Amino acid sequence: MPAGWNTVCVKQKKTPNKMIHISEIIPTEIVQAIGWTLLNSLWQGMAIAIFLAIALYVFRKKSSQFRYALSIGAMGLLIISVFLTYLIEYQSIIAFNQLESTAFGNEISNEFLLTQIETSQTWLTAFSDYFNQNMPLMVMIWMIGILFMGLRMVGEVTYVYHLKNYRTQAVSSSVLKQLETLSNQLNIQKTVKILESLKVKTPMVVGFLKPVILMPIGLVSGLSTKQIESILAHELAHIKRHDFAVNLFQSFVEVLLFFNPAVWWISACIRAEREHCCDDLAISVTGDKTTFVK
Repeated sequence: MPAGWNTVCVKQKKTPNKMIHISEIIPTEIVQAIGWTLLNSLWQGMAIAIFLAIALYVFRKKSSQFRYALSIGAMGLLIISVFLTYLIEYQSIIAFNQLESTAFGNEISNEFLLTQIETSQTWLTAFSDYFNQNMPLMVMIWMIGILFMGLRMVGEVTYVYHLKNYRTQAVSSSVLKQLETLSNQLNIQKTVKILESLKVKTPMVVGFLKPVILMPIGLVSGLSTKQIESILAHELAHIKRHDFAVNLFQSFVEVLLFFNPAVWWISACIRAEREHCCDDLAISVTGDKTTFVK
């Protein structure tokens, strides 16, 4: 349903008993605008996800960086559409309320106004009417969901940063030398640390301003020099591309639109293409695709 359609064809329900618990925090107009924005984001997300799926199939032979840009663009388009939808809905609600107030101010009877509106009702407007009545509850559930998902994200980020200083140890000088050489090849200006961690299961990058590469304890000792080089090149590619910061923004979108399946699918595409981008960049640096694949 197009954004704003509901506010011009459906009478506004007066539900003080249902609205009182949330209207004390957020104005009614904002609650209504948020509710319709969330509903519209479902079909908008589905449309954008379908478009992305078609684009990824059509351009499946393009570079991973191109496919990554498509996925990021789809996520960005969804965020923009949600923001614009909210603005349209809010302005439509304000305009409708002003129109209603003007109509009553000119002594147009309430019964006549409601009759004119009800004669054009369809199953769509009936659904809109039902949604308007239950909107405060839906928005409240959304806010509780954001609180839960936000706390989970904060907990995960805090735990990841905790790993940098918990049960870690320095790596050998030969690995440090490899790290320095690869950093210079990738033209990374930041100082990158590398530590062995007892808690991580796979290599990972933590931090944006002061990135740290964490390696599972014992992994380095069981690999050849070429294999270590491939792993380091992949992790440095994440740092080169600022993936940690992009991933934080991506997680924020997942919190905001946690209820939307399209968001999670697009997000999965972004993560998959991100890894492909780092793989390609690492291979271009090491020049050894066979070792990297192994």
